[in-house]
Amino acid sequence: MQLRDFYKDKETTQARIPILQVLIVLGFLLLLAGLWRVQILRHNYFSALAEQNQIRSIRWVAPRGKILDRYGRPLANSRRSYTLSVTRKDLSELESSLDLLTEGLQFEPGFLKSQIEKQRRRPRYLPLVLKEDAGIGDISFIEAHRQELPAIQVVPHPIRNYPEDEVAAHLLGYVTEISENQLESGIFGDTAKPGDIVGQKGVERVYDHILRGVDVKKTVRVDSRGREIETIEMVPPHAGDNLRLTIDIDIQRAAEKAFGDKAGAAVAVDPKSGEVLCLLSRPAFDPNSFATRISRQKWDQLLLDPQKPMQNRAIQSRFPPGSVFKIFLAVAGLQEGVLTPTHTEYCTGGTRIYGRRFACWKKEGHGEVNLHRAIVSSCNVFFYRLGRKLGIDKIAVHAKAMGLGYKTGIDLLGEDPGIIPSPEWKRRIYNANWYPGETISVAIGQGAVSLTPIQLARALGGLGLGGVYSVPHVVPSEERNRAGKRLPAAFKPDPPLEPRTVRLVSQGLWGVVNEYGTGRRAAVKGFDVCGKTGTAQVISREGRVRLKSEGEPFQDNAWFVGFAPRDLPEIAAAVFVEEGGSGGASAAPVLQAMFQVYFDKHKKKQPQDGAGSEQITFSLPSESVN
Repeated sequence: MQLRDFYKDKETTQARIPILQVLIVLGFLLLLAGLWRVQILRHNYFSALAEQNQIRSIRWVAPRGKILDRYGRPLANSRRSYTLSVTRKDLSELESSLDLLTEGLQFEPGFLKSQIEKQRRRPRYLPLVLKEDAGIGDISFIEAHRQELPAIQVVPHPIRNYPEDEVAAHLLGYVTEISENQLESGIFGDTAKPGDIVGQKGVERVYDHILRGVDVKKTVRVDSRGREIETIEMVPPHAGDNLRLTIDIDIQRAAEKAFGDKAGAAVAVDPKSGEVLCLLSRPAFDPNSFATRISRQKWDQLLLDPQKPMQNRAIQSRFPPGSVFKIFLAVAGLQEGVLTPTHTEYCTGGTRIYGRRFACWKKEGHGEVNLHRAIVSSCNVFFYRLGRKLGIDKIAVHAKAMGLGYKTGIDLLGEDPGIIPSPEWKRRIYNANWYPGETISVAIGQGAVSLTPIQLARALGGLGLGGVYSVPHVVPSEERNRAGKRLPAAFKPDPPLEPRTVRLVSQGLWGVVNEYGTGRRAAVKGFDVCGKTGTAQVISREGRVRLKSEGEPFQDNAWFVGFAPRDLPEIAAAVFVEEGGSGGASAAPVLQAMFQVYFDKHKKKQPQDGAGSEQITFSLPSESVN
């Protein structure tokens, strides 16, 4: 390089130095301006933000009120539990620790990621729940890894607990987190908010506003590791109110045990007050499964199960009553004057009416039968001919006068009204005429007639009382008044039942159990049980022959209804067993089990279950229905 070129480059470099100096000075000025802006102009904003990063708002779910039986024994309560959660603003910290959490909390691979994606659309102020009902091992793991997992909160969260498991599941219902549809519909009131635990089905749903408490808001200051160092604000929790039911858990347990693994329903009521003493539906579900998030697989299994375990058969399902309906036909005949105690019919095993032969269940026939023997032996021929004399219109009028074909008004959701057919009903539903031959089937509880167990329990009790029908309910009047719920008043048929009608029919029902009738297995010594068996065909005679030829096992549905004692009954019940065959063999023992417990307790004046419960003097509450 020549000397001239060297001096030329030096001059160029020196000329650029001032420019560089200016840029450096400008850079420092910008930094100073930024620092001045952060520390002076926006000091308050960033101070508040820094303070906010140290403060967390934690929502504690208040425990629901207890559900108790009539003697104060728990049917539903809350147990201690903890939930692991994280706020939305700390979600980014969590996503970098998913592998650690998956291994430490023993999640399936990919579960946490799916949970995060599933809950992203929820409001930002709601915590993202990672694990409900966390065990001591889960909590220990979180505390041991606080440095890596400072954002995870361990929050007390009471879990609904049903100590009897499946017992009375349909009566009690279950709880889950409120859904978006329920929030939008407003069915849980204006105070309901996302994340609330609310009642679904049964008592939990109907009386949710009594049972649900007010959640706790706690504001705390935490250190850099997420540990609480100070409580800033604490709103006191408010647990839900307790709710006492009319149910007697001893009677309920007896019915559940006697039912075994059969499908069906059983209802027992106090006919004077309308208080429900037992309400059973089988198959059932375990409401504890819903207390924490039920898996989609398990929920689908419940919904797709052909036996429909979520269906409350006691109030939501209607079935042909079979021979049980003969009770109401006898009442109609006596009230209308077309039937007298001395009237007889001769049964040869069948009879021809309207050109068609209708068979009696006893092929060889019953011979000559009067009203009493017709009820005791359940002679079809006697009631075929009585039904023909009455006609469908009078049958329908008297059945409806005793509350059949209408909802009873029980304080549970989803009740079915049942069906009492008539010509008007058939025109409205099927746009078709009624044929006289259909009346003959209805006369023995077949054909279109279809009733619920709760209807029959109420109807039998009302008949035994001389024609006074109370509204069934599962919560006593004083509790209902507190909940702001009133029930319709008890009613009487118009015209009222004649004392002679009640006496003659009750004598027949007493004979079913205590003479040579089909209900002997319902007897309780010293209690004068009255009742009636029923067998209801659910497929045609041709279908039965086909199934038998194909080797398919099949039995008819079975009923037993009754009350006790004969004069001024204190308890009435209806038992329905799907494919139970004979009502005397499968349904009567369930009623006997309930009545035996009731009778024993009434005689001994104390609850049968003394373990862990207060010994309370037993007495039937007298209650005027609102």
